[in-house]
Amino acid sequence: MNELARYLDRAGRRYDAEKLLVESIPILEMKRNEEPVAYLLGLNHYATYLFRLRDFDRAQALLEKMLDWTPVAKKEAHRRIISLAEYLPVMEVAGRIHLATLFLEIEALPEAETTLNQAEQGLALLNRIQREECEHGFWGVQSLWFIKAGQIERAEAVCQKIRDQGSSFYLRARTKIHLARHEYAAAESLLLPAMAGAISGKATRPEHLELLLLYAEALFGQAVYKNAWTMVEFACVHIAYHGIPRDAFWHQTVESWLRRATKLGNLEATKLLERELQKIPVATAQGITILENLRAIAKRP
Repeated sequence: MNELARYLDRAGRRYDAEKLLVESIPILEMKRNEEPVAYLLGLNHYATYLFRLRDFDRAQALLEKMLDWTPVAKKEAHRRIISLAEYLPVMEVAGRIHLATLFLEIEALPEAETTLNQAEQGLALLNRIQREECEHGFWGVQSLWFIKAGQIERAEAVCQKIRDQGSSFYLRARTKIHLARHEYAAAESLLLPAMAGAISGKATRPEHLELLLLYAEALFGQAVYKNAWTMVEFACVHIAYHGIPRDAFWHQTVESWLRRATKLGNLEATKLLERELQKIPVATAQGITILENLRAIAKRP
């Protein structure tokens, strides 16, 4: 059921996917002692799904459960005839990479840095094949951390380590580096191949919201205003289509583009963004509360 949910999600059947994810986790939890890897994978799949929908509260709870259970699973794995110990460190590293990404999204840079350090320590313990499987994600998130910290040169150095230049990690990091350097044409060129999926009906996915906004920035930086406003309009449709929460991030984004529309005297864009602003709840929280036991996990040596 959990694997089928991943397929349905990729096929654009998000609500069907979530039903299966919700139903599969309790089943996997009942068998977590016998099948710890399946249970941890299930938690990871569901957390990733929720993260892409910007549902950070529930995603955090699942990642927390995943990281809490991994040490227990390691102990159980050594008692079994067929040891699962070799798989569990990979899952722990992946969980920390996802958690660091979550912290970045809510602007919790110190927690993201600490969690990345934990992931890096875990990477050093993996064998070569396992390390190669995880390190591109690690480098991608580390590069994004440096970008948010304003350290563009260090972000560039880390981004160059990512060999798979078709990965989402590389695309996001490289695009943001271009935008930070005001290399708008280069950012547009990099994003262009991904834009077809971001704006074409059932091929669109929740995580495409960021691509739409980055592409709008690249166009706006080149004074291609008409196309930039079209991308912003697509982003508004995207929010509604996927049921993505109109949170503090979206509130800030809409206000930023509204100021631009007002300054340029674009009445059509101004009206669109004012309507969108009215749909945002008055009390929007900036992400989630970082639970104390997660802070403890991040600080462990």
